[in-house]
Amino acid sequence: MSCVSANQSVVTKGLSEAIGRCAHNTIADNYNRRRNNPFTTFYSRYSVRTITWNLQSGQCRSDLRPLLGIDGLHTDTTAAGDQPLADVYAIGLQELCARELSDQFVDSWTPEFDRLFTGLDYVRLKRHRFADASLVVYTRRQLLPHFRAVEAHSRRSESPPNKAVAIGLTVDGVSVCIVNTHLTPHEQNTEKRVDNYNEIIADLCFTGRKSADILSHDYVLWMGDLNFRIDELTGDEIHDISVKTSSGTVNRFAPLLAKDQLNRVRLEGRAFSEFSESEPTFAPTYKFFIDTSDYDYKDPVRPRKPAFTDRILYRFTANAYENTTLDLQQLNYTSHPQYKQSDHKPVSALFHLKTRPFVSGQTYVTFAPIANWRVNRDFTAWFTITPADDSAIDTLSASDFIGLYKSDFISIDDRLLYVGANPVPTRWSPPGQSGDHSDNNNGQSVDTRTAANSEPWFLVHFSEQTLSTADRFRLVYVTQTGDVLGVSDQFVVTH
Repeated sequence: MSCVSANQSVVTKGLSEAIGRCAHNTIADNYNRRRNNPFTTFYSRYSVRTITWNLQSGQCRSDLRPLLGIDGLHTDTTAAGDQPLADVYAIGLQELCARELSDQFVDSWTPEFDRLFTGLDYVRLKRHRFADASLVVYTRRQLLPHFRAVEAHSRRSESPPNKAVAIGLTVDGVSVCIVNTHLTPHEQNTEKRVDNYNEIIADLCFTGRKSADILSHDYVLWMGDLNFRIDELTGDEIHDISVKTSSGTVNRFAPLLAKDQLNRVRLEGRAFSEFSESEPTFAPTYKFFIDTSDYDYKDPVRPRKPAFTDRILYRFTANAYENTTLDLQQLNYTSHPQYKQSDHKPVSALFHLKTRPFVSGQTYVTFAPIANWRVNRDFTAWFTITPADDSAIDTLSASDFIGLYKSDFISIDDRLLYVGANPVPTRWSPPGQSGDHSDNNNGQSVDTRTAANSEPWFLVHFSEQTLSTADRFRLVYVTQTGDVLGVSDQFVVTH
């Protein structure tokens, strides 16, 4: 399968400064543009922060804010260093606690990530766990309707602990696949790791997406404990280079990376040759004594040389579409040595992904402002769609639903109640404005559609039995396939 190779990104100060300069299109801005001119095209970039960490079966006992790049004093506005928070966070974990392997139980890490992201007005887009490997993706709440066809799959080899968890999605017309893997361990098992990779590429497929396999996605971000080691050097030699004080601008880890198994198999075209990786400028992330930053490599029974086991790679197809050139920039790639509860150090990377111009045929829902809702009363809500044409109306279904959620909901699964969506326009002008309008008993439109009144508005009803608690809420339009087409502003329900 062919792919336009991405040039290996170089992390520079200029790229880091670009984070602050990158324009961010909010969902409101996009709605306004689309409703004023549905054919307006625009380019957008999404920032994606990826994190991989082998937990060595440890339960969460760490402050995760530095790992997420969050400034603890300003968690509501910025990341560390007054940089904007990423639009998307993808977190891949390996070796979750053995007592928490069942999908019937939530691991101790996800609730802490949920708590932090709820306070930042993010939602959990998808979480998938297979055995002791998990992958969870969060995004800004206002960006939720941009993500479509979100699907998760996993794969396990017959030779443990090889595992792969992947989430595929589409954002503003481009396909993205995020992969978290835990490959076969031990220095002598390079060939098994090569086999692991090729098996995952061949066998892990998505059933409900146009991009069926990993490499057919426009963007792929691959992370995990890949378990590749360093050949030809002794543990003492690797240790001495790893702890030596930096001298100048030369990457002091270059002698280690020259013997790195992952770099070698990529260059030989045996595994990961389709991917690029920014050169690590951080020390090997394995193996440490627990609760220290000291390498544990002299065990007389099971010696483990320090190694760059924890990696994040990427690929993209620049010319996947006519009249659009996709692009990926990597702004940083670092380890987090302050975390000491595992024998691995976590690794993170920040990317900017360019999406396509506005994609025709993608429907968005906008809710009218909601006011005067009270508990134990009947209430109604109005919504419209963009583009406001028959083809968009045809995408709606009576099997879609509108859910009522707490205003700070973390997942689409957290709905409090729902009603079926009305796929038939009730009127052809905004509610509260003039226009021909009368409803039959089924809420179906018997309007006269005119050139002056041609904007479809839909009415939905909630019954008095459905809500008995005063609080702040939102409405969310969800299709029968699980896509979110729109999220309302928060509103207050009173007694």
